[in-house]
Amino acid sequence: MYKEVFGPVLAVMPFADEAEVIDLINDTEYGLAAYIWTSTLQRAHRLADRVEVGKVSINSPSGGRLGVPHGGQKRTGFGRKNDFAETMREFNQAKGLLIDLTDDDISL
Repeated sequence: MYKEVFGPVLAVMPFADEAEVIDLINDTEYGLAAYIWTSTLQRAHRLADRVEVGKVSINSPSGGRLGVPHGGQKRTGFGRKNDFAETMREFNQAKGLLIDLTDDDISL
């Protein structure tokens, strides 16, 4: 996979060993995230340590979590942020809203 695709895409590929998996994942100029399914905790740690991406989810299709660094490596994303909430704030415009729901007439 040599193009950065944003959307519900699942790439399922057979592999001979962990070294091949690492090569397949890292053989791209992009590195936003990797989602890895395994029943072995040791394998999860080994793969997470060696893949060149900004975020690794193990046995979960989960997106960001509060307090977890968010961003990509290589030529992807917009840099590294401290957490998912900080990233989302950059894509939104904050606005304060105060509403008095009492029946008191405070007209001036």
